[in-house]
Amino acid sequence: MRTSAHKGTLLLTLAQVWHALSGYLIFLHGARVLGIESYGNFMLVVWTMTTLEIFVVDGVPRSVSWWISKVPECTRGIAWRGFLITTAIAAGLAAVLAAAAPVIGGVWGDPSLVKAVQLSGLDFLAFAGFAVLVQAINGLQRYGTQALVWFTYSTAKVAAVLAFLNAGWGVEGGVLGYIVGSLVGSLAAFVSGAPLVARFKGRDLPRPGQFFSFGMPVATQALALMALVNVDLWAAKRSAASPRLVGAYGAAATLGRALFFVFKAFGDALFPAVARAWARGDVVEARRIASKGLAQLLCFVVPTCGLATGAAEQVLVTLYGDEEYRAGGVLLVHLAPSSVLWTLTAVFGALVAAAGRPGAVATSLTAVLVAAVGIVYAWADLSGVLGAARGSVVVAALGCLATGALMLRILGPVIPWGVLATTLVAALVFHSALTLWSPPSWWVFPYGALLLAAWLAAARKAEVMPGAASPSL
Repeated sequence: MRTSAHKGTLLLTLAQVWHALSGYLIFLHGARVLGIESYGNFMLVVWTMTTLEIFVVDGVPRSVSWWISKVPECTRGIAWRGFLITTAIAAGLAAVLAAAAPVIGGVWGDPSLVKAVQLSGLDFLAFAGFAVLVQAINGLQRYGTQALVWFTYSTAKVAAVLAFLNAGWGVEGGVLGYIVGSLVGSLAAFVSGAPLVARFKGRDLPRPGQFFSFGMPVATQALALMALVNVDLWAAKRSAASPRLVGAYGAAATLGRALFFVFKAFGDALFPAVARAWARGDVVEARRIASKGLAQLLCFVVPTCGLATGAAEQVLVTLYGDEEYRAGGVLLVHLAPSSVLWTLTAVFGALVAAAGRPGAVATSLTAVLVAAVGIVYAWADLSGVLGAARGSVVVAALGCLATGALMLRILGPVIPWGVLATTLVAALVFHSALTLWSPPSWWVFPYGALLLAAWLAAARKAEVMPGAASPSL
């Protein structure tokens, strides 16, 4: 049976929490095995791979979800056609990356990373099956199955990467682990999703060109967003005074980006529900779903950001087990808020795409990206890695404002301003409290969890955050 949008956001968020935690286990273990200097290079390759993989993850697969939400009776044919197109795109992208790797290594000033970059292109092919079938399941609103597949993929990925790192295979071994994890994820998506997809055998399929007409703007939108999220990391690599600073920046960036990768799942859950309501002309229902989903998102992500910035230095040193990572604390104070802004940007973009206007978001974010490169690189040249972090906040704010204005113009008044103001106050209180005092060592984590739980309970009781029984979700 289909899962409600409200329950779906929670299930997918839990899956994304584990995905982020498993990714953190990889990065934490990688930092200890590779050392702070090689760790920075590992982060650089992984985040670059993740950025380019957007063409595989959020292009045609997102179109698959959109078309299935509109004509679910044709799910099997839509999924199969989407898989063939996505595989062709992945193969072409892998070939381009293999050819461009020497140039990328030259730009980074580190030819030793060329093989790792070339190897990372194979992950695009390994991930294709997972990307398409997960979105097909999403279009059917089977969020429980989608979350299960995500859990399986995340677990396989962390197991494979840790195994290859422990084998002493270095940065290339870590990348190989990602490829193995993606293969297992694709297999899990097939086993769990194929029986659901096979039930719907309608023949009124969208033409290949229709996949691209929706999917390519979505892919461009997602690629621009991921480039915006990671442009500060590339600038920091170029401007850092030492490889150790690159490692500290990579550690802070990884923790900050956890907010983005966990909470952007709200967009994944809201997308098919809003698309379905919008397609049948029920604008009021689409707005109601979007507004309540945004209220839930704000209640989670904004206060969590306050916890992260308040205990930034302690968290980095505790997690990475090395005082050298303390330098990343002041960076995390900037990178966590920028990740919140990118999260809102991603969800705003997903809502606009659900209303059938992905091209408008793509155009907006591409324009912001052009400005961002100039801002972040110029600031990094002036102030080093701290300048890159500060530039990331500025461009994140620009991206959030641009997509937010677009969403308001297309969907109407869906931003819960009162909830936003309340959560900002909560974040400031958490930041101040943890800056003044926090428990030593690992105790900071249960303390932060207790504060967050208390806030969520209070928000639910005061009806700031929509409850599970809300008929709108």
